[in-house]
Amino acid sequence: MNGVYDMEFAYYNPSDESRSCVVRTMTKLSGKPYETVKSELTALASEMAYPAYNEPEVFESYLEQLGMRRCMDDCGVQVKELRLGRGTYCIFCTNHEDFFHLMPVIDGVIYDRRNAYQDLYVLAVYRKAEDAERDGAAMILRPYEEDDAEIICKWLRTEKELYQWSADRFCKFPLTGADINENYAPQTESGKFFPLTAVDAAGTVIGHFIIRYPNENDETSVRFGFVVLDPANRGKGFGSQMMRLGIDYAKTHLHVKRIDLGVFANNESAQHCYTAAGFKEYSRRQCEMPIGTWECIDMELFTEDAG
Repeated sequence: MNGVYDMEFAYYNPSDESRSCVVRTMTKLSGKPYETVKSELTALASEMAYPAYNEPEVFESYLEQLGMRRCMDDCGVQVKELRLGRGTYCIFCTNHEDFFHLMPVIDGVIYDRRNAYQDLYVLAVYRKAEDAERDGAAMILRPYEEDDAEIICKWLRTEKELYQWSADRFCKFPLTGADINENYAPQTESGKFFPLTAVDAAGTVIGHFIIRYPNENDETSVRFGFVVLDPANRGKGFGSQMMRLGIDYAKTHLHVKRIDLGVFANNESAQHCYTAAGFKEYSRRQCEMPIGTWECIDMELFTEDAG
């Protein structure tokens, strides 16, 4: 695909200052001398009326100047669990108590003072815009094909994952490709149901979801469902990318004004994915599932607000 790396560590410390992760990170990302970066950050903080440059608003503004934009929000994983593609990244992370940290990653290598920082939890990931634009076309959506079903089934590794994916639409585990195709066939014929598959540049299936009209007489609103990603590609921002492609599809092909979806509260990674794509919570409800009562969070997005 784009080359996806396991995280590696390389010692990097351009200054004797021990509490300077922001300056240290920007030094690596910009290629400028440490003292120059420190002066620029100090001036930027003053210009923005902040007492210090370690405020997120300040270092995010500096990252913007370096051509870097947020590509992933809090995804509930540790730094060492990320699998990032080629290119230049910046990771904002925390211990979920009182410690926050910034680190640069270039082609899968973390440049930092301590390897132990990989145990911190990700709050945000920033990426060079030119890298994202270069790789953005690597994922495309195509119409679902019956052969995709067997691949999708393998991604549903547990009964919990099955119900998180399909709610009570498939009360059978393990699921087979024939089960999916049998469910999809009559809905597709209705003309109100659009199953889509995400593939990489080589044509490998890496994700899937469906779009349907929940109200027969309303063509201004659609609902996303059955959203799933190859487990090997989770935690890399591909889920949010697939959702953005889906939003664009709904806008340009279906001309809808609103998109909504449901996600179970016990599926935090999916919640983060949808939030990163622009969806916002609007209600909660209790759902009786074959394996227990789960809380479902309904989220929505208005296409006029989507980028």
